[in-house]
Amino acid sequence: MNMRQFLEKKVIVDPERVLLHFQDREISYTHFNSKVSGVAQGLLDIGVKKGDRVGLMLSNCPEFLYCWFGCNKIGAVMVPINTAFKADETKYILNHSEASTLIVDYSLWENVSKL
Repeated sequence: MNMRQFLEKKVIVDPERVLLHFQDREISYTHFNSKVSGVAQGLLDIGVKKGDRVGLMLSNCPEFLYCWFGCNKIGAVMVPINTAFKADETKYILNHSEASTLIVDYSLWENVSKL
């Protein structure tokens, strides 16, 4: 069973069970799956397809997981990028991973906007 199948099964079996506690939020399997599907559709809408690499430069937050699972849902490959990296380090990772897309936390945008 892959991650997509696991999540879809949990949504059917126990949809309102809490999957994730983050700060003061509780996120159910149904809510999580909805967010993941939204990310997956968004990636498809911008042309990401199976096998494409997607850079993820996000802090420890639910959105990181939504994006990771969203990539998995469409068969894209998630490339994690350390949020402490500066522009040169980020450029190196993006170039060598052949990432076609980058999802970056807004607070980090200034470091990567020139790439």
